[in-house]
Amino acid sequence: MRAQEDGSAGKSMKQNTSGYLLALLAVVIWSGNFVVARAVADMIPPWQCNFWRWFTSFATCARTGPPCAVTGASWWSCPCWA
Repeated sequence: MRAQEDGSAGKSMKQNTSGYLLALLAVVIWSGNFVVARAVADMIPPWQCNFWRWFTSFATCARTGPPCAVTGASWWSCPCWA
């Protein structure tokens, strides 16, 4: 790949790097979930482990929702929902 004079190749490298880091983060979260589930398997029932897994996931996604595509504002105050 040849570098462009306008710097477009540098931007795509940043996008590729962030994509790889997000993929790595997904693997780390998944493997951490597996290790924790194995560790607590004798302490709590499976339905409770599942409940807390989904609760944590929902709370994290609700708190850190994506910015609005139209205004860039917070996800909760996006005019697209009106």
